[in-house]
Amino acid sequence: MGPLRKDMKDLLKIRWIVAAFLTTIFASTALAQTPSQHSSTFPVNGTVDKHLVRTVLKNATVHVDEKTVIENGTIVLFRGLIESVGPADEVKVSGPAITLDMKGYHLYASFVDLNSSFGLPSVKPAEWSRVPQYETNKKGAYGWNQAIRPEINSSEAFVEDSKNSKALRKAGIGSMLVHIPDGIVRGTGALVMPVDNPRDAIVSSKASAHYSFRKGSSKQNYPSSLMGATALLRQTYLDAKWYSEASKRNLAGGTNLSLEAFGEIQNLPQIFSAGSWKDILRATTVGEEFSVDYIVLGGGDSYQRAEAIAESGATVIVPLNFPTAYDLSDPFLSRFVSLTELKHWELAPSNAAILNETGVSICFTATGLKSPAELLPAVRKAVERGLPEDVALAALTSTPADAINSGDKVGRLRVGLQANVIVMDGPLFEEGSKMMEHWVSGEPTVIND
Repeated sequence: MGPLRKDMKDLLKIRWIVAAFLTTIFASTALAQTPSQHSSTFPVNGTVDKHLVRTVLKNATVHVDEKTVIENGTIVLFRGLIESVGPADEVKVSGPAITLDMKGYHLYASFVDLNSSFGLPSVKPAEWSRVPQYETNKKGAYGWNQAIRPEINSSEAFVEDSKNSKALRKAGIGSMLVHIPDGIVRGTGALVMPVDNPRDAIVSSKASAHYSFRKGSSKQNYPSSLMGATALLRQTYLDAKWYSEASKRNLAGGTNLSLEAFGEIQNLPQIFSAGSWKDILRATTVGEEFSVDYIVLGGGDSYQRAEAIAESGATVIVPLNFPTAYDLSDPFLSRFVSLTELKHWELAPSNAAILNETGVSICFTATGLKSPAELLPAVRKAVERGLPEDVALAALTSTPADAINSGDKVGRLRVGLQANVIVMDGPLFEEGSKMMEHWVSGEPTVIND
């Protein structure tokens, strides 16, 4: 019986070794399921990712961009990107696919908004203090003024925002340039999509550099005026140039991380949150001095100096928060409504058309609207006031994408770009046509079933 027990022990030992080996193999397989398109460095423990099944939007009127339309077209979405687009009889689909017949529908690229703080912390303005603050209290080897914040990276502060992302998708917004609106130099912005996973949301972590004339949350006394803000911005350009040259010869006298970051962001698209037409011209004057081409955020009154803005060559981000009609039913109260206010109410919806007529390149933003859902109706109103439909479509899609060098990522329905597709039951700017679905990163949001 001794040899038999020994053989049994050896057999059990072998079985345990084989069981342990198989357990390891199966566990590794479970943890190494095919990852999603944007999260390829993160293991997925579960079934095959749904991104691996193609989605075919077939037989639709496909608006590739503002100039190109395919009457009976098909788009194939795969792993969050556009895999194929073309006439329905020419597009070939390989592998598992879900085919949706879109006959009678119009497909457009999702809207691109260049001014947003979606997914970023809110900025609290500086509180008044009895004790003046003359020097920075920011720890570390940073600059001397807290309104100069080029080292801020918006993508590092970006988090998912499920509460607002669905509203943005329902408005047709498929990508946004987000930044923290705090300071005169505001650091870098990130190109993101309104989806619930931040790893899937970020398309480009450093897509732009941002500026303004407002010092934001800084409690330092300086600057305390528009003149001071302009002077500080100009001084920063000069200091950064000197610091770069001095550092090469070891003469900088220490490390200044703010000036280093300022120099590094100069090769990015430069965006200036100006506001009124006066601040637009002030910003472009600073830009001319330092050979910087700013993309400027306007305040809705740019029509007042459209020709001067056109001469600057700046691209203008146009808000669509048109003023509502004044209640003039009371003759006594109506005396307090000025002619300037009445003329702005009349002309604000024509702002985009006037800028376009003078040769200004424009982009639209939902900034200032009560709800993102007001974006498309406001653009339709601008079209009614004389803005050509192709220019309006470009201002929502390709023009902002190209302005920030992201035309290879968003803004059109082309192969390799993000699978951001709007499904309309009629032409985009036709009164009464509705948005039916909005696909963002290949995932649908049903708006009208």
